[in-house]
Amino acid sequence: MTEEKDAKELERRIREVQEVLDKKDEEAAVRRVEEFLAEEGKKKQVMPKEPADLAKIVSVYEALFGDDEADMKDHYNAANSLIADKKTIYQFVALLPKYQKQKFFSYTGYFISGLINNLDKNEEVELDLTHLGHHYITAIGEKLAIRTLRIKGHAGSDLGYCMESGEIIVDGSAGSVASFMHGGRIVVNGETHSIGMYMYGGEVHINGNIQFISHMHGGKVVVEGNVLGKHTGNGMEAGEIHINGSYVSLSKRIEGGEIYHKGKRIFPK
Repeated sequence: MTEEKDAKELERRIREVQEVLDKKDEEAAVRRVEEFLAEEGKKKQVMPKEPADLAKIVSVYEALFGDDEADMKDHYNAANSLIADKKTIYQFVALLPKYQKQKFFSYTGYFISGLINNLDKNEEVELDLTHLGHHYITAIGEKLAIRTLRIKGHAGSDLGYCMESGEIIVDGSAGSVASFMHGGRIVVNGETHSIGMYMYGGEVHINGNIQFISHMHGGKVVVEGNVLGKHTGNGMEAGEIHINGSYVSLSKRIEGGEIYHKGKRIFPK
């Protein structure tokens, strides 16, 4: 009965957000989603955790692919209920090419994040993802709970999703970075697609080129390379953008924050 009630409540929330989106009020829609996530966080119960060897981790991981209703949250929570050491996590990551044809393989980033966040908070983890080729995974470093996560290869999309502390260093490229980020530091030593989508805090350093920077609500972004796309700062409300390479144009829809080009402030003038 409780599950049925929760499902109806979720449907009601989705309808509310859709109604707001139909009215083209993006900010109100985001607020509705954030309110719902906050309520869910308050209701969340602590899941019992158990020690897990490689066989156990693989068993739980494979079971998720057999569940058509398993979403990103399920992947994170399933892994976060398991306690594994760093060596076992590395062994699991090495097996991933075997699963690249699975429909929701990209959710693996949530699963890995769930495992990593059970390690000691002072731990430093190095993940080599070069063997995944162009089969990218999503949300590596979600809610990062360790000191440092270093990634070799393409880090995928939603890097550092909901990150509050710690540091992520990418020796390679990344898709979208810092969505709903509140704290911590991300460094990408390569190309990046986009950054700042509802970023509220923390720092991001891009030591390469980037396509877009938009919808920042706080935090600091430093780009050592070029901003290749148009309308930099679109939808920006707060925070700082520092561009040390070239840029194409600034958006006409910047509501707040500051933008600097090679040390000189170009918004507001």
